[in-house]
Amino acid sequence: MTKENQIVLDERVKENQHLQEEEKLALDAVYLNQITYIKAHWHVWVPTNCHILLKALDSCFLNGDPLGKSKLSVILHVKCSEDYPQRKPAVDLLDPQGLSKEDVQNLLTILRQMADTWEGCVVIAELAHRVREFLTDHTPRPAGSFHDDMLANKVRTEAEKQRKRLDTEQKELELLEEEMRQRNAIEMEKTLNGTRQENETRIIGGRRIVVLSNMPNTQLLISEWTFRFSSNRNPAEGKRKDFAPFLQKLDAVYNEIQKLCEIKGLDQNLVEYAFVHLQKISVSPDQILIQLNVAQKIFSSEENMQDTYELIVQKSNLLRLLAAQAICGLRYLHEASMTHKHLTLGSVWTRNSTGDCVFRFSDFGSMGPLLDLVKMFGDICSGKYVARDEDKEKEYDRRRKDLFQLGTLLDGLILATRGSTYSRVPTPVEGNQNTGTNLLGNFIAKCQEAKNIDQLVEDPFLKEECQSESENIFTPFGGAMSPDGRMLADNVIIRVLGRGGFGDVVLVRNKMDSTDYAIKRIPLNAKSDKLNRKIAKEAKFFAKLNHPNMVRYYYAWAEDLIPIVEETSDDDSSLGAVPIPGKEKIGKKGKLKTGKSLEDKENKANLGGGDSLMPMNLRGLVKDHSIGVDAKEWSTPFGKPEGPKCASRMRQSKRSTPSGGLKHLSECSSDDEDDDDSSEIDWDAESEEVEDEESDDSDEEDEDDGERLVQLNTETSTGADSVFERSTADEDVVFTAESEDLNAKRRESIELMEINTTTTSKSKLAIDVVPVRKPRILCIQMEYCDRATLRQYIDENHCFNAPTEVWRIFSEVLCGLKYMHDMAMIHRDIKPLNIFLTSQNGVKIGDFGLATLEAMSSKGKIVGGAAEKSTSIEAMLSPNGVKSKGSDVHQTRDIGTQLYMAPELFVDELVHKAPYTSKIDIYSAGVVLFEMFYRPLPPSMDRVSTLNNLRDDIKIPSDFGAGLAAPMAGLARRTVEKMLQRNPDERPTADDLLNDEDLPMHTKEDATFRNLCEKVIKKRDGRMNAWLLDKQFKEEVPTSLNYCYDVDICLERAKYNNREVLVETLRAEFCKILKIHSFEKLHTHTLMPVSTALAAASVRTKPVEVLDRSGVPVALPMDLRQNFVRFCVRNSVQRMKRFNFGRVYSQTSANGHPHERWECCVDCIGPQCSSPSLEAELLLVACEMMIGSLPGMKFTLKIGHAQLIEAQIRHLKLSDDVRAELLDALHLISVSDRPHSHKEKMDMLTPKIGAKAANIITKLLIPVEDNFGAFKEKVACFRKKLKVDAARVLVDKAIRDLEEIVGTFKFCRTEAIEQISIVYDSQTCYRPRTFGDGLLFQIQVEKPSTIANNKRGRRQNVLAGGRYDSALLRERHPRDFVYEIPLCISGFGVAMDVVSQIRDSINKSANIPKTPQNHCKVLICSMVQPDGSNLITQKFELAKKLWSMGIEADVFHIPVDDLESLTEHRNRASITHILAVYNTLNEVICKTETSSETMDVDSAISSVWRGVQALDGQSIHMTPCGGGPISSISTPGEAHHHDDHHPGTPVIASKCFRSSVSTTVATTSIRPISATVANLNVILVTSADRFHKVMKEKKRVESQVRNHLTEFVAHFTSKTRIEVLVCDIPADVIKKIVSELTKTSSEAEIDKLFDQLIQKHGKVDLSPLRRQFHITLNGISTGSAQVAILFYRQSDNFYRYLV
Repeated sequence: MTKENQIVLDERVKENQHLQEEEKLALDAVYLNQITYIKAHWHVWVPTNCHILLKALDSCFLNGDPLGKSKLSVILHVKCSEDYPQRKPAVDLLDPQGLSKEDVQNLLTILRQMADTWEGCVVIAELAHRVREFLTDHTPRPAGSFHDDMLANKVRTEAEKQRKRLDTEQKELELLEEEMRQRNAIEMEKTLNGTRQENETRIIGGRRIVVLSNMPNTQLLISEWTFRFSSNRNPAEGKRKDFAPFLQKLDAVYNEIQKLCEIKGLDQNLVEYAFVHLQKISVSPDQILIQLNVAQKIFSSEENMQDTYELIVQKSNLLRLLAAQAICGLRYLHEASMTHKHLTLGSVWTRNSTGDCVFRFSDFGSMGPLLDLVKMFGDICSGKYVARDEDKEKEYDRRRKDLFQLGTLLDGLILATRGSTYSRVPTPVEGNQNTGTNLLGNFIAKCQEAKNIDQLVEDPFLKEECQSESENIFTPFGGAMSPDGRMLADNVIIRVLGRGGFGDVVLVRNKMDSTDYAIKRIPLNAKSDKLNRKIAKEAKFFAKLNHPNMVRYYYAWAEDLIPIVEETSDDDSSLGAVPIPGKEKIGKKGKLKTGKSLEDKENKANLGGGDSLMPMNLRGLVKDHSIGVDAKEWSTPFGKPEGPKCASRMRQSKRSTPSGGLKHLSECSSDDEDDDDSSEIDWDAESEEVEDEESDDSDEEDEDDGERLVQLNTETSTGADSVFERSTADEDVVFTAESEDLNAKRRESIELMEINTTTTSKSKLAIDVVPVRKPRILCIQMEYCDRATLRQYIDENHCFNAPTEVWRIFSEVLCGLKYMHDMAMIHRDIKPLNIFLTSQNGVKIGDFGLATLEAMSSKGKIVGGAAEKSTSIEAMLSPNGVKSKGSDVHQTRDIGTQLYMAPELFVDELVHKAPYTSKIDIYSAGVVLFEMFYRPLPPSMDRVSTLNNLRDDIKIPSDFGAGLAAPMAGLARRTVEKMLQRNPDERPTADDLLNDEDLPMHTKEDATFRNLCEKVIKKRDGRMNAWLLDKQFKEEVPTSLNYCYDVDICLERAKYNNREVLVETLRAEFCKILKIHSFEKLHTHTLMPVSTALAAASVRTKPVEVLDRSGVPVALPMDLRQNFVRFCVRNSVQRMKRFNFGRVYSQTSANGHPHERWECCVDCIGPQCSSPSLEAELLLVACEMMIGSLPGMKFTLKIGHAQLIEAQIRHLKLSDDVRAELLDALHLISVSDRPHSHKEKMDMLTPKIGAKAANIITKLLIPVEDNFGAFKEKVACFRKKLKVDAARVLVDKAIRDLEEIVGTFKFCRTEAIEQISIVYDSQTCYRPRTFGDGLLFQIQVEKPSTIANNKRGRRQNVLAGGRYDSALLRERHPRDFVYEIPLCISGFGVAMDVVSQIRDSINKSANIPKTPQNHCKVLICSMVQPDGSNLITQKFELAKKLWSMGIEADVFHIPVDDLESLTEHRNRASITHILAVYNTLNEVICKTETSSETMDVDSAISSVWRGVQALDGQSIHMTPCGGGPISSISTPGEAHHHDDHHPGTPVIASKCFRSSVSTTVATTSIRPISATVANLNVILVTSADRFHKVMKEKKRVESQVRNHLTEFVAHFTSKTRIEVLVCDIPADVIKKIVSELTKTSSEAEIDKLFDQLIQKHGKVDLSPLRRQFHITLNGISTGSAQVAILFYRQSDNFYRYLV
């Protein structure tokens, strides 16, 4: 122990004695005579050892314990050591009185835990006080004790608090009621004034509606129920209420509503429950306060019927919708064994009340029980409640009540609207009980009498048409649906979803399976059976399509309509209310057989004739000639919209059309809405023939049919349908009311036409009445998509900045398109309105009314045969339909939706005759993809111009993808641009897009594939697992990948091959040092489990993971110590010091060969108590290795401790995740090649742990250089700041470890190691996943700077390591044997590639050759012979002789023309001699660097041998050569460094030594008697002041020298005297002496050299060595015996022989 350590220890002992003496004084003052001390017999200081008699505290009695009533007592025995309070005292309890053994044991456990917790502080007084508290707690309480008074006061205090709490609750309830009244008043005022703000809570029917920001288009309807009761304050007044039945029923109701909230897949006509919340604030008999909240989800556009019933009742069709949708909802509940229980006006919600209404019903299953619960609570509060057994109502009765409530609801609506002037009793009409007058009344009566809901499903009232614009009971197709037809017999019509170009679509519910379907109704032509057959075949063709991403077609059938001739028209009759006598009646109106009155005909009503097949949108164009901006998204199957490269085709009519015909139909662009110079389009008839006339060309006949049909509709109908569009605020299709401006323009246009056509129209009406023909329709039953369209989904901002959702939808759209295109079909109307979403997030393509077959398709003939050459309704009806050349398919260009139509559709077919392909769908899908990624565009000119720019110039806005990551935005932009190319051939197909790996839209398929693969991989012994592995290993590797896999590493090895030589040299040098310190070489296995590799992975690199044939993932080593740890735990190794050389691997950024590097791994394992000494020796060995491998370089040793870092982390209170990121950042800072500034550290740490924590940790502990005492002081200051005890313990342990390690290291280090500067850095961190249990150290070498005027170079980490005990615990298996003594393991690694690179740089700067030429190497070749022989025998005969002499020789197997051609090979292989066999006469050309001559074989061998001797002479200063040449290795341990596979290889001489010995035997006669250690004369060379000290150790030094030189002296003769000069001068000085001087050097030469050395190494005392060297040389000159001089360095056994 050093003097400094002894002083510190003495100060610590004095401080402990002082603290103990002060504590004694305090104990004496408190316990007086109750404490006794056990003292020593001699007057010396001893630690505290006392007995304290303790009793209970006096405060447990009112007047103390003067009579000694307390019988509990115990003696506390505390024995302290000299280190107390730094070490906890020993505690015991003696002579317990009144305590059981269990109490004594418990008290003793408490005291010992306190001693552990208070370690480091004086604790005796605290222990004594805790004993007295324990005795107090176990003392019986006598009557009148203070404890009783305390309990009584506590009871009174609690009672007062309870009273105040009740008063507070009462006041809060009153305030709550007042707040509710004020809220309702404010709500009403806002409603009347219209000042409500967006997203503000509103109240309807006493219930709150809350807008949810995280659920667009959804609101919560919250019903708040508060049950409050407070009795009189005097409990004696009145009888207490029994709320037990109420609470029981409340729980039952709550559970039932909770079950309702869990229902999935609820019917669309019912309002879904969101949650129910029950809070029982107070449930005492005197105070009841319970709150129950029930929340249901409603749409933002929905209104309650209490506010809108006046608008609903005015239209009978809306009442019919209400009844039908109520029946559907109730039927769902009844089939699920549920009932509504409270169907009233307040539970009905509707949206779009002015158009197509959707009704939903809330409060099912909850409102009825809650109202019963309220009644029960009121009865209990008023004292009227009588407990009785309630009979459970039968399910049959509950269902009847629901039906009765439905009838009452409808009856109440009519009564509330019409007042008392109308009777609710239906008046039957003679001859027909089911006329429109009595249908509703009969339905109401049946509801109130029905026994089950099936009786209402067949009611005639529900079988009437549900038209949103018309109150007539017939369809828009010229007749009413037949009650006996399949449509009404099997289904209940709920509502009209919308109208398209060829019919309408209604939503129905099947009576059998209660499933919702969409049925498309298409009118058939009563005049053309052939056309009807084509339409029917078209429907059958579409019905066969079946794909998950297409709207499914289920069935199709034709149905007859009932033509209506005459009917009364009474506005009130359809409501089921008959007028009271005296009320004026409306007269009858004449009706046509088609179902329309003459008045309607004259006023151009919207039916258009019963046999008309003109598409609805065409008739809409007749009526609405000025189309707004929204019309840009309507499908236009007739008439070409005016586009940028399309002008309206003009035809001259062959016969006159009605006056004022279809004018302004060319106004298809919103830009020309106000243009007065609009073009006029007249449809001409291409044939005057009658329908029955046959034509030889069937294609022309089809075209003529379409033309005649268009002409007929043009002449006989001027009506128009209501134009509809998908609502953007609702899930369903709704009718869009026309604006006032459009109506005004329409009226003006109609008035202008009527001026010119009044006479003509009236005259033609009488003429055009055709004979009655029963109208028919084609019904196609399809799948109903119950969510919304993509148009609504985009407008509600669900797609913007949601790339995952966009790619998912887009992929499903492409899947549907691929299916269609594979069937040779083209959709031709892809747009958001025709893409439907389901409640299961499915995406389906619908509306195939404009679909057609692809021209010139290989599949076209097959599919076209089923359609009988008719590909679409549009193709048959459109006058622009043309037949593609070489194809049976008609293609029409003027079709689709303008904003989504491809550019080739705007080119006139007369100019561009090539048929278009399915690429037009790809273009439309590209526009849809753009809209999904772009911000929602409102239906305005901005949207039109943006989408038109896409088609014209592919101009994508600059803000496209603004909210996305840059790579995602670029990918979306590139995809849209590819799909919008003007040239169709440059657009990708749907299959190309689906197979594009760059597009992240295969999530569903990927998830399915991953699930299947996981199942296969987990079953390792399964058949599919074996197949999968076999498939992977047998997969052929592409030639390019095969070449590129290792081309870089091959070129790098060839370029830096000399570094491999340096690595071998380093291995030899490291082996020498490690063998001296008794480290043994141990190789371990290579592969390891992936878990082991990942657990110890580095910060920047990842392990190389591979898969073996059995499917087990393994990894190549990232370092050589992980498998050593596994070796130790499997073999229960307790002590070992080992080293190993090998390659380590890490992943590369490219898919190529893993990165390789050489590493030297040094580790030691032993008991934890020996860790300081083991780690100190590791530091010593590491420094010796670096100094020996890189002489003359400047090194820095950084020392830290992992527990110091852990203390800082706990001080900052960082989480585990942040802790890992901080350690990674500290690792990067520690291994950096230069010191980081405070700002740089802040930049690296702030993203990991925050700015505040980063600022603290960078200023916490500044590194200290070469002063461990100053470092300790800084750590001590840091310890004072710590508030966590665990952190203090870590700091103390770290400092103790570092103090012992550094002390031992400094004691053992040599002068050369003292030149290494030491930096103590508490934030040193290296590979925290491995080294994290103690000492951490790094050695950095300062490389010379390549920058001018920069004296300091970059620091390179060449060695690092530390302690890693946790690796033992991590790799230990339950089957491994575990010793009781805990183990520690430490080690370090040397980056040999880095060291060799630095050494190579040093050699280049010093002009040292790459491979020092200290041995002979011969190349044997032959010259080209005239006969072409290779002289193989002669070459190998020559090589055999050289090999027998131990000379390295290589045979060049092909003849050469010129020896100069071997120059490059000679330089690369370091060849000294080239022996070229000249001819068969054994003449040899011997070529060296300086000469070239021809000689015989023997002469050539002699020449080579002379070269060997010359080379040995050049390096003789490296060898102890006396009687003959020996190995150039000065220590035996270096000789076997090449053997990496046999760690137990015995120490042998090197090849060079064996060859030298063999040649010596061959050429000289070696004496059989060799020198021994007795020939050694050991001389201790030292200065005079150290002479006596050195002479004391002379025997030990002589023994060390003899032991080390035992093998060395054996190479000299027995008569040789070996003078060994033992000195302590640097090794480079010894090398200089033996290289410059010889035994024959003069005294002047010796003095000159020593003067130079003294001047260069001023600190080294060379005078004693000079003096002794002169004496030794004089002895040689006077004596006759052989003398060898050897310079020996004692500290590291380094020696050199003087020639």
